[in-house]
Amino acid sequence: MHRGATYRTTVGCPSVASRPLRHYNPLMVKTKIVATLGPGSESTEVLAGMLDAGLDVVRLNFSHGNNEDRLDVLTRVRTLASQRRRAITIIGDLCGPKVRLCSVDPVHATIGVGDSVVIGATPGTADRPRVSTTYADIVNCVSIGDRVLIADGVIRLRVIAKRADEIECRCELPGTLEDRKGVNLPDSTVDLPSLTDKDLADIHWAVTNGVDYLALSFVRQADDIEALRREIARHNGHQQIIAKIETAAAIEVIDEIIAASDAILVARGDLGVEMELARVPLLQKSITRQSRLASKPVIIATEMLQSMVESPTPTRAEVSDIANAVLDKADAVMLSAETAIGRFPVGAVQTMSDIIAATEAFEPAAGRTRATDDAVSSPSDTVTAAVARSAALVAADLKPRVLVAWTRVGNTVRLLSRYRPGIPVIALAPDEAVCRRVSLYYGVTALQTDRPNDETVRRTLIDGLLCNGGWAEPGDTVVIVAGPDSPGKALSNAIVVHQVGHGTQ
Repeated sequence: MHRGATYRTTVGCPSVASRPLRHYNPLMVKTKIVATLGPGSESTEVLAGMLDAGLDVVRLNFSHGNNEDRLDVLTRVRTLASQRRRAITIIGDLCGPKVRLCSVDPVHATIGVGDSVVIGATPGTADRPRVSTTYADIVNCVSIGDRVLIADGVIRLRVIAKRADEIECRCELPGTLEDRKGVNLPDSTVDLPSLTDKDLADIHWAVTNGVDYLALSFVRQADDIEALRREIARHNGHQQIIAKIETAAAIEVIDEIIAASDAILVARGDLGVEMELARVPLLQKSITRQSRLASKPVIIATEMLQSMVESPTPTRAEVSDIANAVLDKADAVMLSAETAIGRFPVGAVQTMSDIIAATEAFEPAAGRTRATDDAVSSPSDTVTAAVARSAALVAADLKPRVLVAWTRVGNTVRLLSRYRPGIPVIALAPDEAVCRRVSLYYGVTALQTDRPNDETVRRTLIDGLLCNGGWAEPGDTVVIVAGPDSPGKALSNAIVVHQVGHGTQ
């Protein structure tokens, strides 16, 4: 099934889109799939397979690789997307202030329960395990009794002594220390800038190469988002910002972070290390709903199909995990190691797509009812928001084939998507970058096209796009929504109920 089709049209000549890219399917997958690229998925063959299996959004992890290789991959993705006439969103994931182990002496790498481990401000050797980290001030930020968690909490240490340039820890959960493994300090106040020197260089690269979103790691406060926004603007960029929720500090001010961000990513790995693991599913549900009510797209991430790193099939628990995220109406679900280094990247995308399709087919009516309830209970604070809210109610009542939205920068589409209509939302935008941006949103397919000034030509163009793309047939009812700044006053901040093939009637 082809998803997220986008193609260029010429005003008054919809025949340029004459080759159907997909046929309408009432079970069309609306929840988007994000996949992290890496050694296991960067080849043309594998990327093509993932796109054809249902991949919508590509994540470039700036923690690994170099800019030259990254640019090759980005170019490859855009070429394959163009061949398939699809808008594929690209996310650049900044490293952020992540504390990591430096080089580990393999002689003392394996530690058992009760063993002493020394963490110094600088590397060194000793008769007992001694390591250093990328956080030079770690000695001053921790207190006796604080936990030091390594490799997502697989290894747990507790501080038992402090000296001038080192801390001594006792091992509570054993394991093997490895170079570059992450270090979490959930009981300590970590004083690190939200943007590192590497982040600043990566932001410049992302803006220069037209990455669509930048994801900020280890967000602790809304000011972190604003700092990134200022840096993007300094490079004359327009990238939108995804706040990764993976710290206890972020949970304390989650409303402010959601308000400051353009999208939210629930990073359950580090979040599960920072907080009680049992709280993570409830936080996931709460953040998903809060984000949706704020009209901000939300992505659920970490270990969704972890077993498929090595196995061709998922566990039952993983299937249930993805299904629950879909039932909660998340905009997207994300694959990390499964596609970056896993043995079955195409299979992981296909498995996720199959689970999403089956789950969405299970409750189409419930999804539409919930959207209507939210529309009634949520007041609108702008004209465009009010139009989107009203369009969701009209669609719930009339059950049209599709919702069509003219949009200039994507706001109208984002606000429509927030109501999770049970039908496809077709975004019509003149800018390819806007098409890629809105392709992250739940249920949205972007078609790149100019907006005719004449209303009759506009309707004819829409009819051609819908029929040639397999979205509708003559006589079908569709609802057309126009955001602000549309050419012509008759179709600006407006809702039109239209029958395909009936011109301006």
